[in-house]
Amino acid sequence: MSFEEESGDQLILLRFQNAMPGIWSFNVQSMEKEPLAFHSWLPAGDLISDDTFFLNSNPGTTINSPGNGSHQLTVTAYNQFSDSILTEASRGFSRNNFVKPDISAPGHQIPCALPGNRFGTLTGTGAATAHATGAIAMILEWGIPRGNYTTLSGNVINSLITRGARRQSSIIYPNNIWGYGMLDVNELFQRLTNI
Repeated sequence: MSFEEESGDQLILLRFQNAMPGIWSFNVQSMEKEPLAFHSWLPAGDLISDDTFFLNSNPGTTINSPGNGSHQLTVTAYNQFSDSILTEASRGFSRNNFVKPDISAPGHQIPCALPGNRFGTLTGTGAATAHATGAIAMILEWGIPRGNYTTLSGNVINSLITRGARRQSSIIYPNNIWGYGMLDVNELFQRLTNI
């Protein structure tokens, strides 16, 4: 038996080698006859084929470790040209009902450096997280080296970012897709300079 690092909850990993093709089902029950809830995830990326999937999947609660922790700023990606969430972005809330993602950041065709001294673009939550990291670096520089907020902490930065988020009037925040809203660096720094 193993345990999930953040919560200490039971963790069961299943690994298959040369699995037979077909539809598989798993029966899960509580040995103590107590109420039971569980979540299941398949590996991401190229670890499995596109032909492996859950028949009745739920797109909610797809953010997992380390993004589902209580203190991490978890970033999702949106298309900054259309203000629409990327369909491949994970959804929250966390399994333990933390508001996740915390913030959405531009993540569609973000200009970046590529191997071989080239430049190109990247799309996805990794690109959005890099964008948010740049905003965090700006906050840290404003706060600590410039002496505006020398006791700045990660939790304070998370709070500043979520409070300064841009929100669409037709959406209730926080929610499991956008978190607290879209990263808005200009609004964030206007709030910081008015403190």
